[in-house]
Amino acid sequence: SNAFLFWFLLLASALLAIILNTRAKSIGLISKSILNENILKLFYREESTRVSLYLLVLYFIFAVNLAVLIYLVSENYSAPKGVLVFLGILSGVIVVYVIRHVFLGMLGNLFGISKSTQLYSFAIMIFNIFLGICLIPLNFILAFGPENFQGVMLWFSLGLVIIMVLLRTFRGVFIVSEYLFDRIFQIFIYLCAFEIAPMLILVKSVMKLVQ
Repeated sequence: SNAFLFWFLLLASALLAIILNTRAKSIGLISKSILNENILKLFYREESTRVSLYLLVLYFIFAVNLAVLIYLVSENYSAPKGVLVFLGILSGVIVVYVIRHVFLGMLGNLFGISKSTQLYSFAIMIFNIFLGICLIPLNFILAFGPENFQGVMLWFSLGLVIIMVLLRTFRGVFIVSEYLFDRIFQIFIYLCAFEIAPMLILVKSVMKLVQ
């Protein structure tokens, strides 16, 4: 039974409702930052001193919804089910992104490009938050909607994830464009270690679940 997913999705929806009622302006900034780099930089300057609690709550909403999507994808391939499996996936998602943000900070300090890496780290958060909000209704449909409609929604959800990852990567290229030629080695290290490797690890983990 996927009944436990309902409570996690309900928790995510309730938290989002609270944020919408208390920080509606910030939700608008998040959506505008996806396509407008100037608004992203303005938003970053407002939050640069410390990450606000509401952004961490929204990031948690993203982690829950990405974990739900991964769980539902693996379920289609007869993977192990249950709340413990889901909690394992959720923990994995959180650990991957914590490591990514920590090492981005270390990379920036090590190679003297902290200004750009901090902005890119913030961009990752904003893109993921936007994706997490979009996934809430999609996950509800995937988990509890009509079976003949779930296949289409599954591919739509995966397509949305791919699009957001590509947009985020292109935004990252623009952010580090001033270092693109004289710091190409460091950028290559980052791409291999923190963009390509986590994706491969995530895919391999899901494949192990479905075997």
